[in-house]
Amino acid sequence: MWKVVLNFKNNDNRRGFMLVDGMVAVLIVAIGLVALAFMYTQGIKTRVAAERRQAAVQMAGQGMEKLKKADSKTLADLQDIVDDINDDDPIVVDGLGNYTVRSEIVQETEPTDANATQKLETVRVIVEWNDPQASTMVLDGYILVGK
Repeated sequence: MWKVVLNFKNNDNRRGFMLVDGMVAVLIVAIGLVALAFMYTQGIKTRVAAERRQAAVQMAGQGMEKLKKADSKTLADLQDIVDDINDDDPIVVDGLGNYTVRSEIVQETEPTDANATQKLETVRVIVEWNDPQASTMVLDGYILVGK
């Protein structure tokens, strides 16, 4: 029985213990919330970067489709389409920024057969944008053109 009474007296010495427990619990929850907020902001940044990259891929595909119009035509026709793509103004996509689309004939090839009437040209579409640092998407393709 005296031990119970002694424990009652010792409770007076532990009054701040509940306060310290509460402060430690609040600290642990705060650290968890900071980590959660960091993960949320990183997720938003990743989503926006993916949207920008997706827009660039679509623009590169559209540029390549324009170049395919020169398929089985002359090299001069292909060069006209390349020049037309390069003359376009930068494309502004709402909320994603400005995109610049360029194209070029990478390599002019000679036909392997002297009697060949067509040759395969390597073409490239380049899309550039800021995300917030400069980013580039390159799409290569082949176009069959006449001599």
